[in-house]
Amino acid sequence: IRAINNVVDVTNYVMLEMGQPLHAYDLDTLAGHEITVRRAEDGVSFATLDGEERALNPEILMIADRERNIGVAGVMGGLNTEITDDSTSVFLEGACFDAVRVRRGSKSLGVSTDASQRFERGMDPELQGYAVDRAAQLISEFGGGEIAVGRIDVRTPSQPARTIPLRIDRLNGLLGTKIGKDQVVSFLESLGFTVRHNGDLSVLAPSFRRDITREADLIEEVARLYGYDQLEPVMSTPSPVDFHKVDETRQQRLHRQHWFDEVMTNLRNALTGSGFSEVMTHSFSNPDDLKCIDGNLSPVTVDNPISGEYAVMRTSLTANVLNLVRWNSNRKARNIRVFELGRVFRPRVGQSLPQESMQLCAALTGLRLDTHWSHIADPLDFFDLKGVVESTLARFLLDK
Repeated sequence: IRAINNVVDVTNYVMLEMGQPLHAYDLDTLAGHEITVRRAEDGVSFATLDGEERALNPEILMIADRERNIGVAGVMGGLNTEITDDSTSVFLEGACFDAVRVRRGSKSLGVSTDASQRFERGMDPELQGYAVDRAAQLISEFGGGEIAVGRIDVRTPSQPARTIPLRIDRLNGLLGTKIGKDQVVSFLESLGFTVRHNGDLSVLAPSFRRDITREADLIEEVARLYGYDQLEPVMSTPSPVDFHKVDETRQQRLHRQHWFDEVMTNLRNALTGSGFSEVMTHSFSNPDDLKCIDGNLSPVTVDNPISGEYAVMRTSLTANVLNLVRWNSNRKARNIRVFELGRVFRPRVGQSLPQESMQLCAALTGLRLDTHWSHIADPLDFFDLKGVVESTLARFLLDK
C-alpha cells in the first residue's frame, strides 16, 4: 500500500491493524455535510480515486451526499471528495456493508481493492466504532488534528448473540478424548467466547466469529487448542440397538446402517489392497460339504432346490469358497487370492427363521510372487495369511 498523506495513510494503517476498511472524505466538499447509501442509477458514470471513469448500474451500492455520488460502497472512494493537502476538515466513515452486495459491485466494475476483499469475506458488525475512534486518535496524534465531539452511528438493530449448546459427552464422543468441562471452558474463554454453566455448556460467540454457528464449530475450536496431534485414532462403534425394536428412531437406524456400510467398505478395501479379489457364491450349499465344516449344525433346508448340491442354506462361507478354489485350481489357475463377504444362515432353537449374520472367508494358495528370474518363487504359507489378517485388523485399529 503506497503512502499518500497522513490522513489516508492512517485509514490504511487501521485497516491493516484491525481489519476494518475506513474511508476519509473532505468534509468541506460534501453537499449538506451528509452522506447516504443508495443503489446506483443505470447509465451514470463515476470517477473513482484511481482516475478512471466507471459506468454504474443498479447492482452497485453507492455512497452519496445530498447532490451526487461520492464513492462506491466497500470498493473505492471518488475523486470529488478526496483528501488533499488543502483539506482542513475530515469526515471518517466506517461501515459494515453486505458481503454479497460489495462483491457484485466489485465484479461489475472490474476492480478489486484491499477494502473490497475484506468486505467480501464478511465484517465484524461491532468493529466500526472502535476503528473510527482509533483512526481519529492517530490523526490527532500524528497529524495535529482536533477531534470533534460526538459520533454519528446509524445501523440496523443489533442481532442478539446466538446461544450455542455444547455437550461435553458429545465433544468427547466426536474427538475420542476425555477432556474435562473446566478445560473446555478455559479453551473457549481464551478465544473470547462467553461460557455459561447450566448442566451442559451454553456458549456465546464473539461478534467477530461469524463462522461459529453450531455445536460442531465449537468442538472444532476445542480440538484445535487441545492439539490435533494429541487425538488418538479410535474406531467408532455403533450403539447396541436392535434394528427391529419398535422404539428405535429412524435416525438411529440410519446411523447404524451408515456405520455398517462404512465397515464393509473398509473391509473390502483392506483385502483388495492386499491383492485379493472378491467373489460371490450361492447362498445355497451342498449339505455334505457343510458337514465337513461343521457337522453339529442342522442347516435350513430348501423346499424346492434346483439340485442336490444346493439343498440347504449355507451356515458357513468356507465350503463354497473352497469349492471355488478347487474349481479354479483344476483349470490351472495356481496363484489364487479370493475372499467373500456375505450372509450365512444359522438355525435358531425354537424358531422357524434362521439367524442371518455377516461372515468373511478368505483363501489364498499358490506362489507368493509370480515366477521371475529376480527372485525365488516361494509358496504361500500360514504366515502370509497371518500378515493379511494383521493388516486388515490394523485398518480397524484392532491390532493394539
